[in-house]
Amino acid sequence: MKRFFITPIKLFLSLLCIIAFATPILAAPPQVIKIPCPGQPIIVPTGQYNLLRAQGDGTPWSFNMVPAKPDVHIAVSSWKFNGKAQTDQTLIDEHWGTFTGGGTTTSLSWNSPQTTGTFTVEVKFKRWCGGTSIPGGLGETEAKEETLFWAGDVTSIELGWVSFGGGKHILKQDDGTYTAGSDTSVRTPEIKKTTGTGFGSNPLTPAIYELPSPICYTWETSPTINASFNTSQAEGNAELKIKVSATVGNTILSYSESTITLNGNTTLANFTTTDKLPKAIKDIDIALDWQTSSDNGVTWKPLISTTNRLFITAGTPIGSAITVIRMAKATSDASGASTEAAIGDAIGPIATGLANSLRALGRGLSSEWGALDPDENGIASA
Repeated sequence: MKRFFITPIKLFLSLLCIIAFATPILAAPPQVIKIPCPGQPIIVPTGQYNLLRAQGDGTPWSFNMVPAKPDVHIAVSSWKFNGKAQTDQTLIDEHWGTFTGGGTTTSLSWNSPQTTGTFTVEVKFKRWCGGTSIPGGLGETEAKEETLFWAGDVTSIELGWVSFGGGKHILKQDDGTYTAGSDTSVRTPEIKKTTGTGFGSNPLTPAIYELPSPICYTWETSPTINASFNTSQAEGNAELKIKVSATVGNTILSYSESTITLNGNTTLANFTTTDKLPKAIKDIDIALDWQTSSDNGVTWKPLISTTNRLFITAGTPIGSAITVIRMAKATSDASGASTEAAIGDAIGPIATGLANSLRALGRGLSSEWGALDPDENGIASA
């Protein structure tokens, strides 16, 4: 009869840990509208009436009209932003940002909106072909005044909380209150926004997060990620795609995309990957890079990058007292090891060969753990 044993190596070296923080969305800027001769329809590019822009975005947006042909003349009489006239001087609005151009020019530039909400840009103009381009000349006096507009929403999005699944190992706290058998598991969700407006609401005021909890996984597994996002309201409940990638040393895990609705509520999203964690014991940082797309995945813009601590182990931890400090000790001592023999040699340096390595590992960890956590001496049984 075969007998199976769970080695002390897989006992403690089965982990991975993660954390996170927050920033905003960026959307495709307005497109140029080409003006043809009178009698010909003006073709407005798709999407100019439902533009999305990030609160605090400092990249200038330009609303432009250009002649469709060299002999087309355009005379602008006025620009308005949300009904407010925009002159040809630089204007700074404490809520809607900075404006340049406008007046009788054929473009209006806008950046750094500090509020969220619906916006409309309106331009009144005349067009004619041939003749003179001099204002008040023959062509303009016969032309009729027309109106064009762009519309959309200034939006915000921020990370609310993050939790991890897909084979995560449960760790215990080691904050001085641990006692064997008590329910002192680390917090879930692991990342949680508590105070502050967040980058999505104000780029100058970072959100404040609780100290993130560690997360533990076996090597060559694929962690799943769940997250909440706090959004502002957008016209027609516009949608955004979100994706995240995780970098662990030289390994990159690419996750599936998720779609959220800008409806002013907290929205949940799930992310999965078929990529796997590296096969090596690690006590390392992991970087999560979040991105958004407002054009169905054609272009992507950064939302936020977060750095988190990460433990990777060789198997499922055994015992009732798998504390964070023990995992940190085991993964740090055996960092980079990818075989049981190498792990055993790293933690029990007197060992030679696999069998002796396993025995040394058990003896070594028993005494080390007792020193680290006086409430739990020796290796607990499963």
